[in-house]
Amino acid sequence: MKILMAVTEAVPFAKSGGLADMVPALSAALIKKGHEVIIFMPLYGFIDKSRIEPLKQWQEQIFSTHYNNIQYLFWDSSNFSYRNELYNEEGIDYEDNIKAFSSFSKIVLEYCNTTNDFDIIHIHDWMLGTLPIYKKTKYPELTAKTIITIHNIGYQGIFHIKELPILGIDEGEAFYYGLIKDDMINFLHAGISTSDYITTVSPTYAEEILEEEYSFGLGKTIRSRNHRLFGILNGIDIDNWNPSTDPLIEYTFTEESLNRKEKNKLALQKELNLSIDSSKILVGSIGRLVHQKGIEPLVEDNGKLFTRILNSFVDLQFVILGSGITEWENVLTNLSHKHHNLSVINDFDNALAHRIEASADVFFMPSLYEPCGLNQMYSMRYGTIPLASRTGGLCDTIVDVYEDKENATGVLFNSDSDYYSVFQNVKETLFDNKPLMFDIRLRAMKIDFSWIKSAQEYERLYIKAKSR
Repeated sequence: MKILMAVTEAVPFAKSGGLADMVPALSAALIKKGHEVIIFMPLYGFIDKSRIEPLKQWQEQIFSTHYNNIQYLFWDSSNFSYRNELYNEEGIDYEDNIKAFSSFSKIVLEYCNTTNDFDIIHIHDWMLGTLPIYKKTKYPELTAKTIITIHNIGYQGIFHIKELPILGIDEGEAFYYGLIKDDMINFLHAGISTSDYITTVSPTYAEEILEEEYSFGLGKTIRSRNHRLFGILNGIDIDNWNPSTDPLIEYTFTEESLNRKEKNKLALQKELNLSIDSSKILVGSIGRLVHQKGIEPLVEDNGKLFTRILNSFVDLQFVILGSGITEWENVLTNLSHKHHNLSVINDFDNALAHRIEASADVFFMPSLYEPCGLNQMYSMRYGTIPLASRTGGLCDTIVDVYEDKENATGVLFNSDSDYYSVFQNVKETLFDNKPLMFDIRLRAMKIDFSWIKSAQEYERLYIKAKSR
């Protein structure tokens, strides 16, 4: 089967989130299963052109390279060549986003039309939402089936209806194909309405987005297409995230050498100026400091709740790595200056992220909603016990100690829980029970989060779509 992955970010060339990791990992797994997969993305200004070469028949509009046995195609356009970021800069969306991403959808279809031998065009998130409309209206002869994956329904690509002429779609078609939602242009609604199949990145998230609370206004449309909706859990790159071979951590370790994990903790405590003490419970947290990630209760009222936690649980140390809302960054940084058991790094540092996962005893992930989540899977692979809210992919990957102690791989709590009570309960249940913590670590490290199973599910869906 021949599959085109149309996407706006993919490692190692451009990344803003988990989407960039998911597409190459899935593509690599599908290639191992014998399928032909090409990743097609915009050529941003920060991508080094010396690493790529033009496709002759495209007169330097489309460039190509191979990375990790995957062919990447890049569309060179003035809509993207000036960009230092992907979608916005300093929190402000690029003014030409509507033109840039709709034009990219057109060029993807134009490329597919040159051969018409793709079986599947797999698009991701709102940025490619107009592609199925253009396929139906401008390339009806294309036989490829379209599948859209929703990575986060909270981002929809909403534009003022007065910009409709930019898209080259008349008003009648726009309404008919779901491009207009609540008197606004909505790219994601269009993609959901017109793609042959829809997927999300976890089974629980597929169920959640049927509800108004989680659907960000798209629940009615999704429910009408529920028979075309599938939740397929993301995997992780088990080669990149492997505690036995990871070059970014101080001491590699396995299930049989968990004592070396403790050495990583001592090294990280020293690096971050925390008390060097193996008896301390080190709690790590990595992620954007935004509303979705559930960090707000810790920073509101100038960090009143977090101050109480830091003062009450003196045997806990906290490491927070992430950036986002400036006010929240400042609150956390100020708290770290006052409390010796808190270290805050307002940045994203991949190597440090690996060291935190390898060192922490517990990973705190209080997301309000989490379509899939990757850090809980990274954590378990490194013997770090996830302490996470009961939502989305977190439910699909963590066996809660309170519900099934014999098979537990972590701890789940309701997203509206009081965080002080959460830590109090976990201290009594887990932190004061070292044998139980050890059992959970070992059990978690044995779980297979590779892309093999996920790729099989996508393969079945591709076959289903092709046969229609």
